[in-house]
Amino acid sequence: MRSYRWYEFFLIDTRARWRSFWIALVLGSVAGGISLAAGDNINTNVATALLFASVTFWIKALFYVRRQRELVVAQWPTRRSIWLPMTAAAGFAISIVALKRTMAHMTRQIELTLQTAANDPANFHRVEQILQRADQQGVTLSSAAIKKAGSTLISAAESGVRADSAWDGALHLANYYSRTHLQFVKASLSRWEPWIEDVTLKVDPFNPRHRVYQVGRSVPVPQAAVLTYMDQPPVLLRGNSGPEFIGVEASVIFLDDAHWKNVVVRNTTLRYSGRYLYLHNVYLINCSYDIEHNQNGARLLQAVLGGMPMNIELAATH
Repeated sequence: MRSYRWYEFFLIDTRARWRSFWIALVLGSVAGGISLAAGDNINTNVATALLFASVTFWIKALFYVRRQRELVVAQWPTRRSIWLPMTAAAGFAISIVALKRTMAHMTRQIELTLQTAANDPANFHRVEQILQRADQQGVTLSSAAIKKAGSTLISAAESGVRADSAWDGALHLANYYSRTHLQFVKASLSRWEPWIEDVTLKVDPFNPRHRVYQVGRSVPVPQAAVLTYMDQPPVLLRGNSGPEFIGVEASVIFLDDAHWKNVVVRNTTLRYSGRYLYLHNVYLINCSYDIEHNQNGARLLQAVLGGMPMNIELAATH
């Protein structure tokens, strides 16, 4: 008989060892579920769960050793591979954390490069290349970094400093932001059903196909969605209710003269030349933008980079 070192716990009592492992695994899963409910990304969930499980397991082992001070050396099993899954879990958690730190560092470096390019007129043209690099390396730039660089480029375009190059860079940032940060909206907008009411959309005449949906529940007409254009007759809803939101998809939709309330547009190229525009509680999800460089265009582009929903009213400039 002799006192044994704490790590010998893994080589002695199989039952207690596996009990500890499953307790740790369950607690780690709970921690991961809480992290998921908080809206974190999947890598964060995995790292949180595994770290919680690993730490809990080691603490449980230490407490077990405190209660069982004496063991017979002859009880040691000849095969020690049974505790490898526990060690692997701890190693996996450490690897994920290390990978996440590497990815975070990579993301910060790309964001720094992006802001440097946005501040240097000679490098405005590199914005698209930097965003492509982020995609290739599997990192997502933060919305704060995108908005900051976009505002810098829009200001440069407004001041006339390599205006075309700066404007193109800002449009690339808006497209990237819509694609990477605006994939999901609130849960009430997740149900899309075909809508049979007549809705007039200004679409590409060479590719006029489009889809219109009722999104969410039916509400009284004063609260219902509105999708019309100021230079066209208004669309009158049948009955006393209408859709909470109208969802649309098309190849191209023109925003000039649009008067929209409670509209969700997804997977569409949006074109705007600077005429009247009214958007209230409008979501533009995974869209791309073809916006002319003018005063109204700059305000619309700033609003896009400001996040969803959009609330903006622009008077006609020409």
